[in-house]
Amino acid sequence: MQPVWNEPAFHFRLTQDGQTHTYLVASELHLGIENELARRGAFLRSRSLALADRLLRLAKDQAADRLILLGDVKHRVTHLTPQEKRDVPAFFERLSVLDRVDIALGNHDAGLRSLLPRSKAAHVRIHPAGGFLLAGDEAKVACLHGHAWPRPGLLAADLFLVGHTHAAIAMVDENGRSTTEWAWLRGHLDPVRTRTKYGRDSNARLIVFPPFNPLCGGTPINRDGLLGPFSKLVDPASAEIFLLDGRALGRLEALRGEADPNEKEGKREKQTRPRPSRLHG
Repeated sequence: MQPVWNEPAFHFRLTQDGQTHTYLVASELHLGIENELARRGAFLRSRSLALADRLLRLAKDQAADRLILLGDVKHRVTHLTPQEKRDVPAFFERLSVLDRVDIALGNHDAGLRSLLPRSKAAHVRIHPAGGFLLAGDEAKVACLHGHAWPRPGLLAADLFLVGHTHAAIAMVDENGRSTTEWAWLRGHLDPVRTRTKYGRDSNARLIVFPPFNPLCGGTPINRDGLLGPFSKLVDPASAEIFLLDGRALGRLEALRGEADPNEKEGKREKQTRPRPSRLHG
């Protein structure tokens, strides 16, 4: 179980009932985000099919036959845009070569089910915002977007895979130049905090994902922390940060002093755009 090198994707193998499947996992596709960017004056062609092709390439590279999307498959929160109505069905048609696609609903995914191609609906499984559990012979993996509290049954998991935060890291070099790059957060749940919330201890491992779509904004977690309920469940002392190329930056607590100096001037933004150099390997 490990991230794909230099990509915002994760893969693992799980044996269930005598059958072994390899899963590719990604978060934050935000299909249709170009529509919003156009309203702000940035006109870009749709990249939805390119994202599907990128997922298929990674699935082939990792010999993955199944795909898990950790929510925010589409972009618009309150309604469906014409671009989403066009792009989302085409996206899932392109992914139909995979054995199965599991989706943990995110806060941007209202109306997603209505966009699935009818001929492929059985191949795509949509799970509630509280997440779903994959129980293998040797490990149990919990998958959810992360904007909602995980359902109690997920506390049986050995590993949580979570999106929502758009994990990134803000750094300042010796010349005072500030940069933001996609990052992975790896840590553990805090058994005291899970007992307070659920009446049950859990020290499960936790992986927080960067976004898969390079047009998405990021949350510098060393400045703003995690978004959503997992900010109240993770053990802060266990959180470590890694770049997409595998470089370990250290523990999150030690990196809080590396945030953008604009924070002190009250100029923080919840999401910033990382440099593109880390997005395409």
